[in-house]
Amino acid sequence: MSFLIKLENNIPTGNAVDELNFRMLFPKTSFPSLLTSEVVEPFCFGMYDFSSQPNLERYEKAIEATPIKNEFGVFIQSWDIVSMSDEEKSKVDYLNSNMVRRERNYKLMECDWTQLQDAPVNSQDWVSYRNALRELPSQVGFPWDIIWPLKPE
Repeated sequence: MSFLIKLENNIPTGNAVDELNFRMLFPKTSFPSLLTSEVVEPFCFGMYDFSSQPNLERYEKAIEATPIKNEFGVFIQSWDIVSMSDEEKSKVDYLNSNMVRRERNYKLMECDWTQLQDAPVNSQDWVSYRNALRELPSQVGFPWDIIWPLKPE
């Protein structure tokens, strides 16, 4: 499917639309079955192609930049990579710590049965494991660089 984007002074603006919506914008115009840059630019539109967001480091974010026109006349979605603000970093840390805590809580819940009086396991191994899980937030690298305790067999 082809996508198109509105051009103002030959600069892409707004959101891309699919080919069907583009054709609906000009109901009295007969377009060829294959749309090209030459066909759509007189209508102040350009051909557009989405791209994947770049891989990011922990405290980076991708911001959509002005699309770049390639050698085929198609505007390609582009990205700027910027550092997060201190507030954004704190929020990301907070969200990741919640995710780790949820996983930790699930692991604790999974082995609650081992603490019953008649559980057929070495309860001290499980007590140590459960204590290590509870102490995860006190690890130096928390919430990013943590070492999960090994589950007893």
